[in-house]
Amino acid sequence: MCGVFALNCSYIGLPSPNATWTLNEIPLNTAAYIGLTINSSLSGDVNTSMLTWLNVTAKAQGRYSCTITNTVGSINVDYYVAIKCTI
Repeated sequence: MCGVFALNCSYIGLPSPNATWTLNEIPLNTAAYIGLTINSSLSGDVNTSMLTWLNVTAKAQGRYSCTITNTVGSINVDYYVAIKCTI
């Protein structure tokens, strides 16, 4: 195990949008990965979705996408994560 990483995706929209996360175009399901959490919060008009992965391994590397969607449309923010473990 290599440690911890976190990604933030902040957004504003009307009507109020929702955020979803994918890893290499596959939807992330927190039940499928040990140590993976996705939390959302609202501060004023700004929504934030935070993806946190504890005890990360090499399987956590790849392209993460945060997709923001409402009835008007959607937009993606991509993060490229490389994992390098040191012993």
